[in-house]
Amino acid sequence: MELKPNTTTTEFTDVVESKILPLLRKQKGFRDEITFVAPDRSEAIAISFWDTKEAAEAYNVSGYPEVLDALTNMVEGTPRVGAAEVATSTFHSCCENSVKDEFLVLERAAIRLFFRPFKCGGDFWH
Repeated sequence: MELKPNTTTTEFTDVVESKILPLLRKQKGFRDEITFVAPDRSEAIAISFWDTKEAAEAYNVSGYPEVLDALTNMVEGTPRVGAAEVATSTFHSCCENSVKDEFLVLERAAIRLFFRPFKCGGDFWH
């Protein structure tokens, strides 16, 4: 998603933590959210993890409009949304044994991607 020029990383992070994450945690099947901000602070990527594709799709109808409202003062246009299944991951291998099983489930979970390609070191990342 393209951030407005006056949006700071702190402001964006505060909205994610205070408004978006509480909303996501109320959604059935929600597992985790990872948010990235480009080094020049012009763009952000958010990846949310869900138990099933159906749970992610239900959120798209019931919760996502509220997320858009929360981001309206920080984001240019409407973020592009896509869905995919996790094919591979090494993330679970860096976790303690007590958490490892939860992340193994995430490898099979549906994910929602909020992204817009951004230029990084001459290459385009999608």
